[in-house]
Amino acid sequence: TKFNMIDVPEVPSEPYNKPSYTGQVKKGALIGAAAGIVFIALYALLKKTVQKPDELKYDMSLSCMGNIPAVKFKARGKKRKNRLFYFDKNIAQGFKESILALQIKAERELDEAHGKILLVTSTTSGEGKTTVAMNLACAAASHGKTVLFIDGDLRKQEDRMLLVNSAGPGLKEVVEGKCGLGEAVQSDEKSGISFLCGSIPVKKAPAILNHPRLEEVFGEAREQYDLIILDTRAAVGFEDAQLLSQYCDQVLY
Repeated sequence: TKFNMIDVPEVPSEPYNKPSYTGQVKKGALIGAAAGIVFIALYALLKKTVQKPDELKYDMSLSCMGNIPAVKFKARGKKRKNRLFYFDKNIAQGFKESILALQIKAERELDEAHGKILLVTSTTSGEGKTTVAMNLACAAASHGKTVLFIDGDLRKQEDRMLLVNSAGPGLKEVVEGKCGLGEAVQSDEKSGISFLCGSIPVKKAPAILNHPRLEEVFGEAREQYDLIILDTRAAVGFEDAQLLSQYCDQVLY
């Protein structure tokens, strides 16, 4: 056998399989992006998100009473507190019209049930429950209704500070007999609503909400007012809304 040498062997100066760092980074980025897209697609597919009013009724068997638009404030030096009121001239007209439409529908539901007490609650705090409840009261009062706004969130008792910057009795004091309903209820001249809002958080709220005199207090309020808006604690993690719902005619969730 005869061999012919084509190339003379020599010592290599660099590896023949030297890695391409740029290529590896591009490859990793593409794989990461693809994995992220797949994860987002699976999350969107498995997570139930209500995007249209019709979907609310389909998923939860609840009819959509209205849509409230988001409202943004312009920055003015100090951070402005998130206080949206129906009677505020600086609030967008779209917000007022949405509140008015919701108030009309809610009152229609109450009239059909021959009731006066509307309980407002939500899943968790921070969803705008108190904003909706208080603005419904303001909208009804602006149309000549005698409205009583009650802070049923005894664990916080923060609604009073939205109306007046002073301490005073609330639902707890009336139920315990420390004062009468007429003594505890105050009026807000600007909004035209009457309010029963305490100023001291209650540690044992279920004891007040299960009190036998609570039904008597709501019965007295029915005789004096055209509409009673009851702002309660968020439903998740607490039984407050469930306990108060037995005294109400309709629930706005």
